[in-house]
Amino acid sequence: FKLVPTFTEDSTPSPDEGVEHGFINAEMLARHVDDLASAIFYLAGPPAMVSAMEKLLASAGINPKDVHAEQFAGY
Repeated sequence: FKLVPTFTEDSTPSPDEGVEHGFINAEMLARHVDDLASAIFYLAGPPAMVSAMEKLLASAGINPKDVHAEQFAGY
């Protein structure tokens, strides 16, 4: 298990190692996931974010069976 804290609304670089800023993209995945093909992904958040992540993972060749997602709207 690996957790990478990611702050989308704060673009200020952090001195904390392993903390990311900005939207999750293919480059960020490559920095933190050694073997995309064997990884399992857990997504939780607003529907738009979950949908965007599912599309990103699909474009990276991730099998949809390896993506587990929950959408939480209204917060």
